[in-house]
Amino acid sequence: MTLNLLLMRHGKSDWSDDVQRDHDRPLAPRGIKAAQFMGQTLARAEQLPELIISSTAVRARTTAEEFIAALGIALPMQTCDQFYDSTPEQVLQVIRKLNGPDWVMVVGHEPTWSRLTSLLMGGGTLIFPTAAIARIEFDCELWSQVRPRQGALKWLLQPKFLMSVTQ
Repeated sequence: MTLNLLLMRHGKSDWSDDVQRDHDRPLAPRGIKAAQFMGQTLARAEQLPELIISSTAVRARTTAEEFIAALGIALPMQTCDQFYDSTPEQVLQVIRKLNGPDWVMVVGHEPTWSRLTSLLMGGGTLIFPTAAIARIEFDCELWSQVRPRQGALKWLLQPKFLMSVTQ
C-alpha cells in the first residue's frame, strides 16, 4: 500500500495590504488565480487529495479554499496551528498522527515546505515557488510509519510554468 502526501505552498500574497501581522496577510489576485488553476490541474490529472490540512495563516487557508472551490466537489479541510512558523520536524509530527485517507494535502509556507520535502526524500535541494505542489509517495500503510528518507518525489508542479505552456 502507498500513501501520498501533497505539499502545497500558499499562493502569492498581497504585500500592499495594511495588515498588522504576517499571519493575517491575504492572497493577491495572482495567488487566487494560481490556487484555482492548480485545483483544476490536479482534478484533470486525477491526483486529488481526500483531505486538506492548511496552516491557519490567512494566505494559506485562502489558498486551500480556492483550490477546493476550483474542484467543484466537497473536500474536507482542516487547519493546523503547527504549520505556521514551524520546522519540518514539527510538520512531520502532525503528519504522523494522521489516521485515515491515503491522499492528504498540506498547505503551508517556505522555507519549511522545501526543507520538509528534502527531509522526506533523504536529501536534495528544493525551492517551492508560490502555489507549487509536490507529490511524495511512501511505501507504507499508516501515516505513523512515515519516516525521513523514505519518500519518493513523484512530481513538483509550478503554476507559473504550467500556465505558460497551457495558454
